Amino acid sequence: MVLVGLFPQAYSVHAQEQNFRVVGTIVAGSSKVPLARAQVFIEGTNGLKFEAGILTDAQGRFGFDHVVPGKYLLSARARGYPQQTFQQHENFATGIAVGTGLNSENIVFGLFAGASIEGQVIDEFNEPIREAEVMLFREGINNGSESIRMQTQATTDDEGHYRFGQLQSGHYYVAVIAQPWYAQHTRVQSGQGPSNSAGGIRTLTEQNASLDVVYPITYYSGEINSAKASTITLQHGERANANFTLQPIPALHLRLTAPLMDLSQNVGVRISQPTFGGLEVPLPAQWTGVDKGFIDVGGIPPGHVILGLDAPLAQGSKEGLSWRQDIDAYTDATVSIPELTSTVTLNGTVKNTGTNGLPQAAEIEIRDQRSGATLSARITAKGTFEFQNPGVKPGKYDLAILNTPEFFVVHVSAIGAKVSGQSVEIGNEQPVQLTVEVATGMGRVDGVALRDGKPAGGIMILLVPQDFEGESPLLRRDQSDSDGTFTLIAVPGRYTLVAVDDGWDKEWATPSVLNMLLKKGEIVEVSPNGKYTTKVKVQ
Repeated sequence: MVLVGLFPQAYSVHAQEQNFRVVGTIVAGSSKVPLARAQVFIEGTNGLKFEAGILTDAQGRFGFDHVVPGKYLLSARARGYPQQTFQQHENFATGIAVGTGLNSENIVFGLFAGASIEGQVIDEFNEPIREAEVMLFREGINNGSESIRMQTQATTDDEGHYRFGQLQSGHYYVAVIAQPWYAQHTRVQSGQGPSNSAGGIRTLTEQNASLDVVYPITYYSGEINSAKASTITLQHGERANANFTLQPIPALHLRLTAPLMDLSQNVGVRISQPTFGGLEVPLPAQWTGVDKGFIDVGGIPPGHVILGLDAPLAQGSKEGLSWRQDIDAYTDATVSIPELTSTVTLNGTVKNTGTNGLPQAAEIEIRDQRSGATLSARITAKGTFEFQNPGVKPGKYDLAILNTPEFFVVHVSAIGAKVSGQSVEIGNEQPVQLTVEVATGMGRVDGVALRDGKPAGGIMILLVPQDFEGESPLLRRDQSDSDGTFTLIAVPGRYTLVAVDDGWDKEWATPSVLNMLLKKGEIVEVSPNGKYTTKVKVQ
């Protein structure tokens, strides 16, 4: 959103004088108390050149005069209230419709005060821990499903303090990753015999063993198991404190070995630990030794860890080898890597089935169905693309085209891989070459959400493709504007149109809930360049 400066009175840029107005009151969302001197902004949408900014009066009132007909986005902020759009939900808002027969002069805009979580991270000596990584997770509905996801991260300052501000109400979790400043993970031989013949690690001397420690990932309040983490529940405007005292525990050492492979040549090792929802968080482990036949890694906290290794096949090759394994590590151990999986060279060509040339500044994206990780490759002016990672791991991927809203994928074919619709299954036998056919001609669905036969604003609109599986790139969402209208731009195909009251707080992607909604929805056939107009009842 483009924000303009503050002015005692509104200013406007418009093509012609009109008598329409946008008038309302800014109130505290929880108490409904009017907010004086709140900053209110209006901005035209769909290319409408109209922007203005104003301050509310002592009664929280605001008004924009001489507003030309069209749709407008309202936003506001005040001291203690972060910037918000009118009836904001996720990245959606209710637009204000202005024109003949439309009421745009009785707006009640509720602002919700930002909440915060702050605290201090200290060590076992009550000294602040600097540059600790603090992670904030939020539990709630995301894309129609209940989940816990990382929302943001922060780093502690010189006094060990951190702060997360301007938070919505909800349920949160906080976790910390740090290293003891005095930790020493390099193994020192005790001189009491040779190392283990199987490649084990010699015993530390007593003096150095006391320094070979690590802070495990620690969740508020003081737990090292995410399942036992304490929930921080925030209401609008609340402040919560979450302090941490990290306690060191003995670190583990793992020796990675791989037959017939030189591990000293440009090999990368990744060690992570799962947190909420399986999100993998990298651990600050350290290499403590490397040779042709092994890599020693220290500073690993006990528990379930994920080991990963990436290595090139040959010097200068774009292909490589990859390995991943989940292990429960509670003692020093040797981990044998029996076989590394080859990464695959993936490139291709984009062809336009129409006459409008190739998409400019666009990318091809593939999304790993198992992990959710994404990779992207830029489409050149000649229509070619190549994934440089240096290779793509075997697996099943969903393909999409990015940064080009007018183009959509029509068909995907491959040499060296299996294709089903827009999904590509990559093995480890040979390089993969894709041919991605794209076209223009997105369809448009215009509609009105009706509650008890009257237009309703702020309604969640879903355009659900056939065979929806929860993460389809074809799904479209919108929020109805003040006059109940909405617009969806969609890839040609068959859909079901659904309008859901308070849908933002519902687990609508759950099969049982979605099936009930679809039964009462409207079937929509979107044709290339087609326009579809309909009315849909609010459920």
